[in-house]
Amino acid sequence: MDRQLERIVLKETAEQFAYDPAWDDAADKVHLTPGRMVTWPQNAPHRIENGPMMNVSLSIEFMTPAAIARANVVYANGVLRRRLGMEPRLEGELGPMSVAKMGAKIGVARAAKALRLQRASETALPVTFRLRPDAPGMIAGV
Repeated sequence: MDRQLERIVLKETAEQFAYDPAWDDAADKVHLTPGRMVTWPQNAPHRIENGPMMNVSLSIEFMTPAAIARANVVYANGVLRRRLGMEPRLEGELGPMSVAKMGAKIGVARAAKALRLQRASETALPVTFRLRPDAPGMIAGV
């Protein structure tokens, strides 16, 4: 999973994991009604199934200092793996190695930006469904 997170953070892929049906066994199933919401931990697998009615959702990402630190460590691990051939791992706790990786990531990012070595990235998300023009609100295959 570490490598998949790195690919997402480094914008090498769309922001999604391949679905694993085994995750359903341990899943919390929540039926939402209007005005309700649900949250889940950072990078936790989740799947949303809409019912047969009109569905409107709003996704918001809140980043605590610990979540920002973890995201920076994932980024740094991806760079260390790709540029230096290292095999870093994502530590469970924010320890000295994580702090060093965060500092390195921030320093490299600032230097790359100042030296204009970093290209602007544009990620096109894949089309995963299409709406049926003959049946408003219904989904057709891709």
